Amino acid sequence: RLEEVRARIAEGGGEAFCYTADLAIEEDCDAVLGQILSDHGRVDIFVSNAGRSIRRSSKYQSGHRFHDFRRVLELNFFGAFRLALGLLPGMLERKSGQIVHISSIGVPMRMPRFTGYCASKAAMDAALQNLAGEVWADGVRTSSVYMPLVRTKMVESPGFKYDYSFLLSVDMACELVEHAILAKRAKVIDWSSRFWSITHSVAPSLITALNSAIYRSESERPPADFVPLSRQCTLHSTKQAKRLLATLARKTISGMMWFASRLELLLFVRLRLPWLLRDFWILGLVAVVLVVYGVSSIIVAVCRAPGIAARASLHGAMLLLRCTGRRAANLVAAPSTSAVGPRDGVPCDSVGGKSTVSVFVEEAGCTMP
Repeated sequence: RLEEVRARIAEGGGEAFCYTADLAIEEDCDAVLGQILSDHGRVDIFVSNAGRSIRRSSKYQSGHRFHDFRRVLELNFFGAFRLALGLLPGMLERKSGQIVHISSIGVPMRMPRFTGYCASKAAMDAALQNLAGEVWADGVRTSSVYMPLVRTKMVESPGFKYDYSFLLSVDMACELVEHAILAKRAKVIDWSSRFWSITHSVAPSLITALNSAIYRSESERPPADFVPLSRQCTLHSTKQAKRLLATLARKTISGMMWFASRLELLLFVRLRLPWLLRDFWILGLVAVVLVVYGVSSIIVAVCRAPGIAARASLHGAMLLLRCTGRRAANLVAAPSTSAVGPRDGVPCDSVGGKSTVSVFVEEAGCTMP
């Protein structure tokens, strides 16, 4: 595949070189890094596009499948960051250079089922963002491109199709990377991811609830070798009507995201309008959402108030019944062989030559609020 890409570049009048290595192995990273520097002497722009993705719920990766997380981190973070650190000394010496990381929208959107993948991408983002302050004065820049889903084999998942999601073409994805290089932007992030991220900062429970609804509406099959740890670890099932409604909602949201992403690509990437205009619009949208969310929360709380009061009354009634039961249990009947008269206010009844003294024992510990 690399040779095919190199041949296409050569046909277009460009020049390309191919190097192969397993970035999950440290020795391979060092070897390919040495070969590149030996052949070219320097690297001005390093684009880290390494990616291994697993779409799977964390509950299916417990126990003997924990190696999935290790493999993803070894490639997406350790291998990529090792190459970046290997190229950094030359960039600092020349007082020029750029490290571009192809991250994922799953990081700011907190997408379920991509725990390991998003963790590896977020680790690389955090490393470069912390590194940026160390190398800024030396002319080296770092960028993170939070790439939406791209129509490649990577989005193909067994038993699942992204038929409701908007997918970028490879050419559109390349435009985002090109924009990050030319504009030297620290972050290239689409509007939906930006909106999701800002909203999560001020109302994390809202985003968590939305992601939970999306997660529960999608189907998923466990891996073939999965052994449940308990009987409760089963697939989530929903009714057909709810599934159809959730699918319709996902397609509607996806259509809105598709339209906004194309408009954003045209206005801010191709026409170079200031990204600050988009951010002001997103902040306004976040403010509207928060107002609606706050009003809805108040309405729900008011509607639930009678139910809460009724439950409190029921709890008080049950406590009263329990105390009444304890009072009745403290009534003790003591038989006697001789008649005994009233004593200390205790009534005396005589039946058939025998008398029964009814002793009332004061209940203890039964207090009502």
